[in-house]
Amino acid sequence: YKGIRAAMYEDTSDQADDGTIVGKIKFENLSWNEDFTEAAVTVSKTDENDFTLQYKVNDGGWMNFASSDSGEIIGLKDKDVVTACLYDGTNRGYYATLNVAAPIIIDPDDIASNPSQYYGKYVDYQPSNGDTEVKWMIFYAGQTPGTGTNNIYLISDDYISKNYVPNGRKGTAITTYGDYCLSFDKVVKNYSGSKDITNSLVTPWLSYLNSHSNSTMTNMKAVAYMLDTDVWGTFTDDAGKAAYAIGGPTLDLFCASYNQRYPQRLIYYRSFDGYGYQVKWSPNSWTYGQTYYSISGLSTNDSLYIISNTNKAREMWIASPSDYYTTNDGTYMMCVSYSGYLENVPYTYNNLGIRPIVCLKSDVKLEQKDDGTYKIFDD
Repeated sequence: YKGIRAAMYEDTSDQADDGTIVGKIKFENLSWNEDFTEAAVTVSKTDENDFTLQYKVNDGGWMNFASSDSGEIIGLKDKDVVTACLYDGTNRGYYATLNVAAPIIIDPDDIASNPSQYYGKYVDYQPSNGDTEVKWMIFYAGQTPGTGTNNIYLISDDYISKNYVPNGRKGTAITTYGDYCLSFDKVVKNYSGSKDITNSLVTPWLSYLNSHSNSTMTNMKAVAYMLDTDVWGTFTDDAGKAAYAIGGPTLDLFCASYNQRYPQRLIYYRSFDGYGYQVKWSPNSWTYGQTYYSISGLSTNDSLYIISNTNKAREMWIASPSDYYTTNDGTYMMCVSYSGYLENVPYTYNNLGIRPIVCLKSDVKLEQKDDGTYKIFDD
């Protein structure tokens, strides 16, 4: 049996009417086999006495353990009810009951098949940098494009403090405005552009690279910082469950998540030229001469994508370049505003915050807690 639980189930039953049963009973070490079809549990007395420890499963008959003080029950099923008692040969008392409940375990396929149920659910996750100011939500689950691996992706539920924003690969600090807003006007000096984005699990999420693998545009230098898994590795966990962390979702990843959650109105995007992405709502063909720099109307009631409270920042950086430009240097990046715009701003803009993305390893599953949130399943 795997996944042993340390929880102890204390005896809360009453003493028998004649007062002869004075012991107490506990259930402990409830454990399940690999596919959670069968469980085992240990039952024991907490006091020394001469009474016999008995048990029954559901409406079955009373059974004795080989030892009068403790024993193990095996072959239990989900929703079984185990009752134990102390028996003096005539009377039974101190009945203790255990309701057997199999843990609810979900994997990337489970989440991807029902995004409306799982996206936005909170997950107990602690990055190695000790940041406890934010919590983590399920952002996306499914196949990482072109890799054949399925992963669960988490996003911070709020903008992170400047105290946890890492320096660039050459040590240059990010430019900050207050505690949560930041820009990339200095850190871009640490990067050359597209060629600095090398993690093979990250690159499939930036389709721009398919046709612009050598871009040295300034916006791509900022994107390279956001996708630098070495510097953002501080947001991976000490338990080794995270494959990598980055400084925010790419446009591809953002749209993959949003389109699964809101399939009734899909976001369309393309990498148009050397500057970056275009976006639109319509599935119709891209019209020559039409500008597709931004769209409005994203759900402002869904904090998974948009934080409508502007106390910390007004917009979230998206780790992707924008096709919008005013010079031939490519200075604009994608972002999401508090008001529901998916739009563009210069990489030097000073009113945006960071919400990191954590990609869990492909074998990581989640276990539902009693309050409906999740924790990483420890098998």
